[in-house]
Amino acid sequence: MSGRGPAPGKVVLTEQQVRYLQLFQTMLGVPAIDVVEDPEANRLIFVVSAGNLGVAVGRDGSKLKAMRRMLWRDLKKDIEVVEYSDDPVRFIKNLLSPARVSSVRIVKRGRAKVAIVKVPEEDKSVAIGSGGRRIKRARILARRWMGIDNVKIA
Repeated sequence: MSGRGPAPGKVVLTEQQVRYLQLFQTMLGVPAIDVVEDPEANRLIFVVSAGNLGVAVGRDGSKLKAMRRMLWRDLKKDIEVVEYSDDPVRFIKNLLSPARVSSVRIVKRGRAKVAIVKVPEEDKSVAIGSGGRRIKRARILARRWMGIDNVKIA
């Protein structure tokens, strides 16, 4: 296996990640299918099945806010939740939300798969996110779940 992480759909979890998933389900009432630790951004990124994002977030984000407060108080970690799709284009759009994505093209560049994402000019900063957080999230999860080596905003 290459150094790119698990093959698409073959996610391996640590004991700590399993505990995070259990906490997520207990607090939000919805199972997450994955959690990624991003120590540079001091966050946990949870992935929920298609159709479960609204349930996880709760009315006005109340459930998510409560979990965010608890994790920050106890672990000094922020959390984010994204919705999975087995369609790579839809998944990348979900990862860059709330940016409005015009198109996603997945191309081969040598041995690498790259997603070229077009967004309106006024949404480029939204797609990138504060300090590059959103684009980094897209790159981490597109690699982990879809075997896409890079995500670039065009």
